[in-house]
Amino acid sequence: MKPLLEIKNLNINYKNSIKAVKDVNFTLEDNQIISIVGESGSGKSTLIRAILKLLPMGGEIESGNIFFLEKDIISLNKDELNKLRGKDIGMIFQDPNSTMDPIKTIEKQFIEYILEHNNMSKKEAIELAKEYLLKLNLTDVDRVLKSYPFELSGGMKQRVAIAMAMAQSPRLLLADEPTSALDVTVQAQVIKELKRIRENFKTAIILVTHNMGVASYISDKIAVMKNGEIIEFGDKEQIIKKPQKEYTKSLLNAIINLK
Repeated sequence: MKPLLEIKNLNINYKNSIKAVKDVNFTLEDNQIISIVGESGSGKSTLIRAILKLLPMGGEIESGNIFFLEKDIISLNKDELNKLRGKDIGMIFQDPNSTMDPIKTIEKQFIEYILEHNNMSKKEAIELAKEYLLKLNLTDVDRVLKSYPFELSGGMKQRVAIAMAMAQSPRLLLADEPTSALDVTVQAQVIKELKRIRENFKTAIILVTHNMGVASYISDKIAVMKNGEIIEFGDKEQIIKKPQKEYTKSLLNAIINLK
């Protein structure tokens, strides 16, 4: 069976000549969770953003392929990419404020996001929004929908962002440091929600994190990145219990217990 996602010999440069991603290869199967772990500047966020061609200014894919369901994302035109984003591949970011409009209610934003990819009435979109907020264990759904982003806590906003991403039933969810801006107690809550998503929706997830504790809790496989390269990749147990590289061992030194 073909993998859901296959990255082959991927190289990404920035215009200041920095090679951010160097010859990266890995595959992701349906319903699998892979964590990409590394310190700031290791290239992990650049790698995950490249999957949807959302590289920051100056970033450029120099060579390689990113196959999603056997289609090379790199060769897709703008319309094809827009269909893929949100509908087949969802993404959540480190700061939910970066994807939310401060002057629109959550309800208005949620409805707009749903209707962008679905042919349904506004009433049906509201019901779908409520359904997914409830699935993310958010209580008082009506209050949340009537709120503006600034009226919600960071953890609440991130869970709303996850609900919005999941309302399109994507095959793959990309999560770029989704907990690093949150308090530790809320971090655990959000990571548990992501784990539940895989159990309930059979969605594959790629999670970018600097925290090996988070990766060990949620992942099937772990990729360790350093200076743009994947220096170690394997099953979670193998990486956690028998790390081969000193860098991986250093990342294992501080683990948050999420059990």
